[in-house]
Amino acid sequence: MLSIFIIMLLSGTLLPLVTSLNKNIEKEHNKIKLYQLLYQTIQSPSDDFKYDVNRYKYLNLKNQICLEDEMKNEKVCVKK
Repeated sequence: MLSIFIIMLLSGTLLPLVTSLNKNIEKEHNKIKLYQLLYQTIQSPSDDFKYDVNRYKYLNLKNQICLEDEMKNEKVCVKK
């Protein structure tokens, strides 16, 4: 009986923490995927796009190159 109470207590306090950590990890994972797409595009000798042109936007600014995910509204940039 006590173990069930402890499990219920821990699940109530740990669930928001785990949910928050999961969201942060998912956001970082999405940024890593954007960086991978950006570097594949930059390093590619061909002019073929390595990503879905309807979802991602490639920005070649004067001092940095960026890739923007228009669905999730995230953007990563690297300096030239």
